[in-house]
Amino acid sequence: MSGATRLFEPPPRSIRLFTVLFWAATIISLMGDFFHWEETMAIMAEDLAGLEFDKRITGGIIIGLYAFVYGLTILLWFFAAERRGNIARWIYAIFMGFACTFSAVDLITQTSEYTTSEIGFHSITTLITSASIICLFLPDARQWFAGKVQIDTSTFE
Repeated sequence: MSGATRLFEPPPRSIRLFTVLFWAATIISLMGDFFHWEETMAIMAEDLAGLEFDKRITGGIIIGLYAFVYGLTILLWFFAAERRGNIARWIYAIFMGFACTFSAVDLITQTSEYTTSEIGFHSITTLITSASIICLFLPDARQWFAGKVQIDTSTFE
């Protein structure tokens, strides 16, 4: 099977579901970051209190960090879901698996430090991201990444 043919095969249902879950989690996470910007800035200011950082620099550091993390996850989604990259699938699964685990542990151990809204955003994003990881390893997705999915030619008749 040529590379061009591989790219034009429609993805299976689980990969399409992965894409929907990925973007849902990303948008919800961005909304949470937007709504809790002041809390994030306060935590960073507290952590950097003795280092003489200007608030604008702290905001720039946070924005840069968010841009890097969101950019990396979108790049991994692109190579896994759009380019059928098995390595990208595994990197995404490991990276986001750690993120989900740390988020869940943090929510359990540090609940008193979060507002109800923050707990809600973190919980929903963690659950949706966990479901997206599972989608990457369902049987039809495994076959698709292995290049074993056959195109149903009756669709074109």
